[in-house]
Amino acid sequence: MIAYSYYEQDPRVIREAEAAVDGGFDVDFLALRKEGSAPTEVVRGVHVFRLNQAKYRGGGHFRYLIEYLKFFLKCLGVTTKLFFKRKYVAIHVNNMPDFLVFATIIPRLFGAKVILDIHDPMPNTFASKFKGGEGGFFYRVLLWQEQLLCG
Repeated sequence: MIAYSYYEQDPRVIREAEAAVDGGFDVDFLALRKEGSAPTEVVRGVHVFRLNQAKYRGGGHFRYLIEYLKFFLKCLGVTTKLFFKRKYVAIHVNNMPDFLVFATIIPRLFGAKVILDIHDPMPNTFASKFKGGEGGFFYRVLLWQEQLLCG
C-alpha cells in the first residue's frame, strides 16, 4: 500500500491496511516520515516503511508538484525493490496524488494488480486551493490525468 500521508495519522489507510492483515494478507505500507519517527516499524501487523520525507504544507503550485514528484520517485524505487523481494500480488495506491499509481509500473508489468483508491478528487481539491478554479490550466491537466488513470 502507498499513501502520501503519515500512516499513524490517517484513519482511512490504517483501517484499510489492518483489514487486509485481518484478511490474511502480508501488508507493506509506504508512507511519509515525520522527524523522530522510525524509518520502519510493524504496527498491528502492518509493515510500515516511512520514506524520508515530510508532508508539504505550502502554497505554491510548483512546490506542491516537486514534493509529490520526490515522493513518487522514492515510492517507485522502494516499490520496485520490495516487489522483487516480496512478489506482490496486489498494490493498493491511495490518492493524492493520483499519479502515484505509476510508481507501481514494474510490479504491474510482472503481473501485480494495482488499485487506485481515490479518496479525494484531485482536480477539484487543487482548484479549491489555487487561483484559476475549475477553468484553469492545471485543473484541466489534472482532470485529464484522472480520466486517463481511471478510464
